[in-house]
Amino acid sequence: MDKVAHYRDKASEIYKANRKIIFILAFLNTALVTLFDILKADGFISNLLVIIVKLAVTAPLPMCTYHIYTRAILGKQTGADFIFSWLTNGKLIVHGIKVQLSLAIRLIGWVIVYLLILFASAFFGVLGALFGTIGGLVLIYYKELQYNGALYECAADPNYPVGAAFDDGIEKMKYCFKDYVSLWFGLCLPFIVIFAILKNVFDPSNVGIIVDLIGNIILSFFIYPRFHITGILLYNNGNFSHVRGVDGE
Repeated sequence: MDKVAHYRDKASEIYKANRKIIFILAFLNTALVTLFDILKADGFISNLLVIIVKLAVTAPLPMCTYHIYTRAILGKQTGADFIFSWLTNGKLIVHGIKVQLSLAIRLIGWVIVYLLILFASAFFGVLGALFGTIGGLVLIYYKELQYNGALYECAADPNYPVGAAFDDGIEKMKYCFKDYVSLWFGLCLPFIVIFAILKNVFDPSNVGIIVDLIGNIILSFFIYPRFHITGILLYNNGNFSHVRGVDGE
């Protein structure tokens, strides 16, 4: 059995043993994304305020999620109160915001490329727009994958400076990136493409909104947890000595 298959099997066991806390995390993520989508305002200032509030509320959640996945890998049980200790701790909120801003700065050039692909593909009709959307999404996701190790690193030790954690995570990810991308292609990409196509077909009708919600639920509850648990196992390859709690212990 190859390494990816071995870690996928192990991740499935960890997922089943920690399904309750994983579902709580997935529910929070889905609920917050849906809430802030509903709160989108027409005015620039109002929309900016919504974005700022969204960043403050949601920024710690990915770090909390990856930290709890790591705890689950290490066999540590986690209660719901641990999640709220992340989402209500000012230091951890700032940490989450720093991580998201660092990621956004590194991806901004690729987001511009993605938007240009969408713009150019629109001139080739419906099929062109569809293929442009899928191609652009794959590009953005691929670039994000390169930084996931940095996110795991930032989540493993919330007291470690974000810049140094990004440098370590990017370098360390290089050694398992081929397997990591293979995992993503096999586990995540088929669902992402299917729901992107369905959303494109039905958007902007109510059916499109429902499809988008169903897609978020399936990905957040069932696909992404398995992917990231497997990914953390791959990324660390058995070495979790760098993992620290929120108190540094």
